[in-house]
Amino acid sequence: MPDIPIQDTIDRTQQAPIVSEPGMYEVVVRSDKSEAVPYHGIANMPSPMVAV
Repeated sequence: MPDIPIQDTIDRTQQAPIVSEPGMYEVVVRSDKSEAVPYHGIANMPSPMVAV
């Protein structure tokens, strides 16, 4: 996960992590509970295409 420098509203440089869509789903559906079952189905699904 690369970090890119960005300027905030009061002109400070911050490091912002860039997360892919599958990476975002992996973070959202993860659990720290010991009894949780690992699930990787959403992160491995292709993103839907949007026709314009």
